Amino acid sequence: MDALIENRKSERLGRLSIMIIEEEPVGNIYFGLMHNESRNGLYFVSLSGFQPGTFINIKFDDPSPISNKDSCRARIGWSNEINGDSFYGYGTGAQFC
Repeated sequence: MDALIENRKSERLGRLSIMIIEEEPVGNIYFGLMHNESRNGLYFVSLSGFQPGTFINIKFDDPSPISNKDSCRARIGWSNEINGDSFYGYGTGAQFC
């Protein structure tokens, strides 16, 4: 059986990190849990969904091993409702700015 090949610009690093998310420009604050990141973006889960194109400011509970930063700005690419028994309601992909 052939391995699945993902069409991504850079490899993802699996990493759990608690996130504080500030939605621009309104300033609403949310909490999330990052599951993986790459040089270009990240995937996280949260209780709330986000509109694609929304800009967010993120603070991580520990610095990223990729960028060595504990905060960044990102643009939401997609946000989908999670089906099943997940505590979190939405899975979201965002691209770093």
